[in-house]
Amino acid sequence: MRRPRFSIVSIAVIAVALVLDFGSGALAGGASAFAASASLPLDSGIGLIKMGGSSSSSGNNWNQLTNTNMYSVIVVGGVNAPSAGQLPGRSLLYACGVNVPDASWSSTCGVSWTAATANGWILKDASGNNVSYGSSGYYLADVGNPSYQQAWVSAMTSILSSTPGIDGVMIDNVQGSLFTPSPTYPDNASYRAAMQSFIGAVGPALMAKGYYVDVNASMNDTTTSGWQTSFGNQCDGSQAIWWYRQLAPDVNGFTSEYWEMNWDSAGSIRLSGTSSCSQNWDGWERLVAAVQGMGKDFIPITSGTSDSAGVAKSTYLKASFLLDYDGGSSAFVYAAGGPGNYSAQVDDQMGGAAWTLNLGQPVAAKYQVGIGWRRDFTGGTVVIDPASGGSQTFALGGTYLLPDGTQVTSVTLQSGSALILPLASAPATTATTTSATTTTTTATTTTTPPTTTTPTTTTTTPTTTSATTTTTTVTTTPAAQPPTNTRVPAISGRTVVGQTLTASRGSWTGSPTSYAYAWSSCDTAGAHCSPIAGATASTLQLRSAQAGATLVVTVTAANAAGRRSATSSPTGVVKQNTKR
Repeated sequence: MRRPRFSIVSIAVIAVALVLDFGSGALAGGASAFAASASLPLDSGIGLIKMGGSSSSSGNNWNQLTNTNMYSVIVVGGVNAPSAGQLPGRSLLYACGVNVPDASWSSTCGVSWTAATANGWILKDASGNNVSYGSSGYYLADVGNPSYQQAWVSAMTSILSSTPGIDGVMIDNVQGSLFTPSPTYPDNASYRAAMQSFIGAVGPALMAKGYYVDVNASMNDTTTSGWQTSFGNQCDGSQAIWWYRQLAPDVNGFTSEYWEMNWDSAGSIRLSGTSSCSQNWDGWERLVAAVQGMGKDFIPITSGTSDSAGVAKSTYLKASFLLDYDGGSSAFVYAAGGPGNYSAQVDDQMGGAAWTLNLGQPVAAKYQVGIGWRRDFTGGTVVIDPASGGSQTFALGGTYLLPDGTQVTSVTLQSGSALILPLASAPATTATTTSATTTTTTATTTTTPPTTTTPTTTTTTPTTTSATTTTTTVTTTPAAQPPTNTRVPAISGRTVVGQTLTASRGSWTGSPTSYAYAWSSCDTAGAHCSPIAGATASTLQLRSAQAGATLVVTVTAANAAGRRSATSSPTGVVKQNTKR
């Protein structure tokens, strides 16, 4: 199956006929250094994307947005960049370095059409025609040309420096496979090398100026000989992870468009399983931890409707992200303009608390419950059933709140559904009960029978009951918990046959009393891992059998309450020892 060319530009232009406005030189102001950007807002786990115009007649105006201060990442076109630059989150300007809009566009998102055509930076086909990108009015640039690369840096620096408060760029369409063949780049391998050269030139140059660089990167090579078996399957995210690793030294973050969504017109969600390219939820789930393990931010951009089906879809996708989110500056994006439509973001309609709810920091790694998965946070828990069939019941071990406010201690999910549940109350509570007797005054009247010589007298005698106050304090102590991983294990050492690798156990809370190690051998993308027999120590000497593979180590920490495991990021590919 060949992946459709879903890109932020192509979807916006083709699918919804949206005319993007990337701004113009009318913007004024100075550059905003990433290192000096404002602190992240309350919910550091969600982001916003808003492409398109700002006029109220279009229905896409910036003023329709709410809760914008809650987003840690905001991706915008030039027309909305000044507004985004004033928000506390990291604001990223949409940038098109791979393709150039022609003269029909009133503004630019990189090198101008005039400069590109004057210098021969537009790719030509065998007949000498400009190579179309696929979107109306867009053409592929010669990304491997050093002169084009330097011109792009200069053009983007000028745009960024004239946009007040903007923190950096999101460069679209950074693909490791061909859009369209040309005499300059006739195959995937040549285009991939040119693209890596482009990012290697522009990424560090912008970062040196204090800007944040994110790339919307993907890869779908089905033609290079041996690629599928040597470097992974494009259906399960393996090619994407391999491509990220090549680009990682030159960027700050990665965007994955349509993450955990199928490449169909409805953008349907992925489920577990490998029998078809439309499944592989497990494979694409790996991208979150893989990117964060590289020390980079992961910013998946997803989309759908804002109706009840959209609420369920956004909850499922956000829950998938939270399963491996490290609590840092990565962010999940759901645009509610319809599948592939990034012109609208109606965040306050997306399931209320399920969308903008901040569960706090993760307290442990995700763990499997039957065919489902769960992960606990300081303020709640996430449960998901990504299986392709069947339901899963989760005994929550506490009281949590459904989106409608109902308190529950267990939930049952159907296939392809998820819940993001805040705690109903703090896990440890102290209650004070006060009891007191009532103070009363009783009047007693004594009457002396009258006589002719003795006057009648009335005597009132107060009876008072003493008041007693008793205070009882009841403290509920949470049940003991298994250890919680706060920093995943890491592997050190040279990945060469004959060398020894050493695993650190990571950091844990819960006072573990013992640790166990288990090493696994994986493919070059860090996927499809199998245990290595007998490899249960904190060190592992590499043997010829591991050549060509990557390795991970799983550390299991235990205490009296139970045990939990955490797995390292994969090593580089193990090489044969060529020394004689």
